Formats: sequence, structure tokens, C-alpha cells
Amino acid sequence: MKTTVSLLIALVWVLPCVVAQTNTFPSSGNVGIGSVSTNNLLQLQSNNSSNALQFNTATYVGSNQWGTRLYKHDDGGGIPLYCDQQLGSTWNTIFRLGSNGADASQVETYGQTDLATAGGNVGIGTTSPGALLELQANTGAGIEGDLLRINAVSGGAGNGGGILFANNNDVLNLARIAGLDGGNWGGQLVFYTAPGTGSSPGGTPTERMRITSSGNVGIGTTAPSQMLTVSGGNALIDNSASGATTLRLSHVGSGVGSGFLTDDGQGSQMFSLVRQPGNTLGISSYGSIGLSAGANGGPSTSYQLYLNSAGNVGIGTTNPTYPLSVNGTVEAKEVIVQTGWSDYVFDRSYRLAPLSEVESYIKTEHHLPGVPSEKQVAAKGVSLGDMQSKLLAQIEQLTLHVIDQEKEIQELRMQISTSRHESAKLNDSITP
Repeated sequence: MKTTVSLLIALVWVLPCVVAQTNTFPSSGNVGIGSVSTNNLLQLQSNNSSNALQFNTATYVGSNQWGTRLYKHDDGGGIPLYCDQQLGSTWNTIFRLGSNGADASQVETYGQTDLATAGGNVGIGTTSPGALLELQANTGAGIEGDLLRINAVSGGAGNGGGILFANNNDVLNLARIAGLDGGNWGGQLVFYTAPGTGSSPGGTPTERMRITSSGNVGIGTTAPSQMLTVSGGNALIDNSASGATTLRLSHVGSGVGSGFLTDDGQGSQMFSLVRQPGNTLGISSYGSIGLSAGANGGPSTSYQLYLNSAGNVGIGTTNPTYPLSVNGTVEAKEVIVQTGWSDYVFDRSYRLAPLSEVESYIKTEHHLPGVPSEKQVAAKGVSLGDMQSKLLAQIEQLTLHVIDQEKEIQELRMQISTSRHESAKLNDSITP
């Protein structure tokens, strides 16, 4: 530490205490005390181990003396500047400004190094800083172990302090981290990055992420309502490791388990995928649910499977009008249809239309009675269960007609047999 700087500091301490005494110096030239020749306006020099300058102030309280003194002393460590405080009869060093090596300097208070420089690095709480700025707190030191406190003078919501990262001699602002007052005495931590213009330096870093006083994290939003809220963009979770879990939603407890939920930002649920009790996967939507599969796997409106809000399921159609609508061919080993049956035809009260009446209806309507026409089938299709019942009714009616015809045939056969027998008897009686 240079002697001139030390002496100037000493003079700041001395002058207020010597205003009562008038000293006269030459109006021009340099003044030397302990030195015959000097190139400084004022130079104090000691040729022995005594202090070049010492300033004492003291007061007495009873028999105890209290005071301070400012002096330079060669202790083998670079002739530092001392400030001592007297408590009773003991002098204690409360401030030391000096050097601890050829390329190092340090500031001490009460015997503890507060600021030190070494090789161009600055250390606070350490005498051997390994970076441009190194902060070190001893065990139990500091406020709750904090190494650095950034405090804003003004209070209130939105105020706070931060750290700005820049380069190119502070021309280009790169990023910023700030602690802000979130209101109601709650703190928020905000992260900013510069968007980058690609053509000119500068620009104000834009907020990218915020952690609220409740612990919610927001990306793209300043008011996250959930533990993690992403707004204004997409979130990509990519894990190329073989067999690794890309996304896991966990829940500990009974009842409804982990899940995935989207809403419209107004509190209305749009879509949810939740594990329900009994290891049931619950899928619900504010509107319809469409599933599609393709080579690209991207979004598509050509859904292969579609569930509308009425509960109808469509396969190959997005307009299902029945609980299950299939636009295509269905292949199955067996189909069970539970519907009404046609055994009413065999009831004694059932009227079996004569074939002549059926013939007349066919000539007029061009289809069987009780069976839908071609026009009706083209417009509404065919109900599989109902059609099976109608076809069986026709078979049962035909069966009844065949039974009646069988009875008539038997009766005719009996009549023919009787006629033949009587005709033979008549022939026998006529023959001579």
C-alpha cells in the first residue's frame, strides 16, 4: 500500500482535532518531516522502528482510559496502517490496512481479514481468493449463513435487487437473476435472458422463469398457479436412454392417483388422464376424444376412434349416431345380440295371413309384410337383431303354412284312397 495514500487517510483523522492550533508552512514548496529532501507536498519519514505518524485521542472515566489512535507501524508485513481502540489500559487493533505479500493487500477489522487481494483476485473472508471474487463465511458467521446480501432501498411489491451478467465491457446484457418483493411480505426469484437481435448488442433481458413465494414455478408466466406452470409454448421431455421413463406422475395415498390435466386457463377442465381407484385409467374430456395413429405420429383430425360428448363411439367416423358406429367392415368370430324374438307367431291368438293376402301385399308393396323395404334400408340401414327376428318370423309363418298344407294334403290323400276303394267295389259289383 503506498505511503502517500496512508498519510492522506491519517490527515483526514488528524485535521478535525488540530483546528485549535495554527501551524504555518511555506506558501510554496514541499514539506518534509524526518526527511531533508522530498518530492511530495508533505512527507513523514522515520529512520528507526518508531511510528512515522501516530494520533491519539483519549478520555477518562474514573481511572479507566478510553481512546483511539491511528498510526503506521513496520511489523514486517508491508508497513500497514493501524487504527487501535483503547479499553482501559489495553490497546486492541480494530482496523488494519496493509499488505500481506509482494502482490497482495488486505483489510482487517478486529483481527479478522475482511477484504484481501491476491494476483488480481479479490477475497472477502479469505486471504487467498482463487477467483476474481471469492466470498467465504466461517462456520456460524453471517446472517443465516448468507455469503452475499443484495438489498433494495425501496420496499413494496415488485421492488428488489438482482445480479446482471454482461460482456463486451458491459455493452451486451446477457442474463439477470433478481429477487423481488411479491407482495404480502413474500419473496420471488426471477430469471431473465436476453432474446438476442443477431445484429446489434444491448437489449433488456426478458423474464423466462419465476419461482413464487408459495414455491410454484412458472415458465412463460408471471403467475404460476401450480407447482409447475408452462405457458405460451410447448414442453419437451426427451430421454433417449433405452428403457428409461420419459414422464412419470406419482401420487402417494388412496383414492384418485396420479394424472395429467389441462384446462382453458379459466378454471374449466379440458382434458384429464387420471388413475382411478381399482387401477382404472380414467380419461375425460370437456368435449370429444379422438384417437389417431399414423406413420408420423403427429396431430391429426382424421381419427380412427372417436368418442363424442353423448357417449357414442365411432370407428372410421367422427359423427357416431349410435353407441357404436362403424364405417367399414367388422370381422368377428361371434356376435351376440340381445333383443326381442319372434315366437309370438306360434301364439294361438296370432293371425296367420293367408298366402293369397301375402301375394296381394307383395304385388302392391314389392316386399314381404313386416320386412323393411329397400328404400328404408338404404336410408336407415338394417338392425341386426331386429332383422334376425323379422326373418325368423317369416320362417315361422312359412312353417305354419307348410303344416296347414301338409294337413290338406293328408286329407286329400285320404279322400283319394276312399274314392279308389269305393270305385273298386263298384267295379266288382258291375262285373258279371
